[in-house]
Amino acid sequence: NQVQDSGREPVEVTAGKIDIKEYSEGKAIAVGDTKPVKEILKSCGAFWSGKNQGWIFSLDKLETIKLKLQEHGK
Repeated sequence: NQVQDSGREPVEVTAGKIDIKEYSEGKAIAVGDTKPVKEILKSCGAFWSGKNQGWIFSLDKLETIKLKLQEHGK
């Protein structure tokens, strides 16, 4: 699978910058400085892809993940 630019704005968190992009049909990937928020991502069903160096999750979790990352950054 290739990561595609979805045109979505990166999500800013205090620990750094995380980009969320479309990964494949129905899935997205969060890449960047994700280590400080890995527990948030895991709690939303994301899993680590070493090959892609990012967290893959279902697109139906996108708004939940964005909200939790924004709350974490406050």
